[in-house]
Amino acid sequence: MEDDRTIIYEFLSQFEDFTQSDRESGYKNVYRPSWHIEPFQFWFNPPFDETGKSEPTLSGIIYLREDGSIIIQNARNSLFYNLDDCLGDTIKSFSLSIRNRSL
Repeated sequence: MEDDRTIIYEFLSQFEDFTQSDRESGYKNVYRPSWHIEPFQFWFNPPFDETGKSEPTLSGIIYLREDGSIIIQNARNSLFYNLDDCLGDTIKSFSLSIRNRSL
C-alpha cells in the first residue's frame, strides 16, 4: 500500500489551478475545489485555536509548496494551515478521501 504522503503528492501533481498571485508566490501545485465540476474536499482538524478548540472542517484550496509542505484552507473561515500542524489523522483522512474518490 502506498504511503499517505505519496498519494497526496500524486493527487496534487495533477492540478495547476494557479492564479497570478499563486504563480508569484512560487507554489508548485494548487488545487481549487471551486474550479472543478466534481470538487474534491476532505475533513480535517485544524490546530487548536486561541480558545483551545479544534473543530473538524472541510478543506478548501490546497497548495503544494516547492519544499514539499502542504497548505490547506479551512472552507468555513478561509484560514490556512500547514498539513503537518493539523490534528488527529488529518494526513490519513486526506489520503483515504483521495483513494475513495478514485473508486
